[in-house]
Amino acid sequence: MKSLDLRLKCFMKCLGENSGLIVNGKMVDTDVLAFLEKMAAGNLDELKKNMDVKDECEKSASGMDECDRAAQMIQCTKEKAPDVLNGVISAIDKSMPIEKVEFPAAANCTEYVPGVVNATLKQVFDSTTTNRTIIGGNHIIACGRKYLLSKNQTSLSEGYTFCNTFGLQLVTIDNAEKILCLQNGIMNKGLNKYTWLAASRKGSLNNPRWCLSSLPFSMDGYASVVDSNLTYNSYALKLHMKILETYDESSRVEYVLCEQTRL
Repeated sequence: MKSLDLRLKCFMKCLGENSGLIVNGKMVDTDVLAFLEKMAAGNLDELKKNMDVKDECEKSASGMDECDRAAQMIQCTKEKAPDVLNGVISAIDKSMPIEKVEFPAAANCTEYVPGVVNATLKQVFDSTTTNRTIIGGNHIIACGRKYLLSKNQTSLSEGYTFCNTFGLQLVTIDNAEKILCLQNGIMNKGLNKYTWLAASRKGSLNNPRWCLSSLPFSMDGYASVVDSNLTYNSYALKLHMKILETYDESSRVEYVLCEQTRL
């Protein structure tokens, strides 16, 4: 399913719950059946078709949380039975007063003092045109960009500073295609270790954000998300297994992956 902003997914969950058809990220069988019977108006073939769509969409929804699962079910229904979704929306529209929808606030990113760019290191990186070891780590060309992968245990602030020393940015991996592309482009170079991501959920656990990208934060494309402590506000990625994990920003993560932002 196309990546959706977390706030939009939670809005779609709210839509489903206000219809009475989705509760806690799951369809309410009795209410869904009653609604579909009403829509079918005695047409048994139509009822069976829509029930099959309901079963298929419910089984295929395997999101990380209730918002994700509800959004997947609604998106699936839109694609396979748009008349049913339009009927749900119409019923809600007739029964609900107009109210302001409160979206969760966006997270905050810690403002780090940028490090000083080292002209010599930047020149070495910029002038390198092949995948090889240079001062500071492995120079890698992948996904139409140049990367520096360094086996350099750092805190999050140190990771930002290290990348800035080369005139680079701490990596942002904001879509499933980039995850797969980097997996293929950085084979056997620290893929079994964690690297910091330029992301934060500080001040808003349910609405994390990328700190160096305007694109919405999405967990689509990750195999699993490990949230070991609700006080942890930063993210690190174990790329070869596509595991996203929350970390305390003062922790020391094994690798730093920096990227050149221009293509």
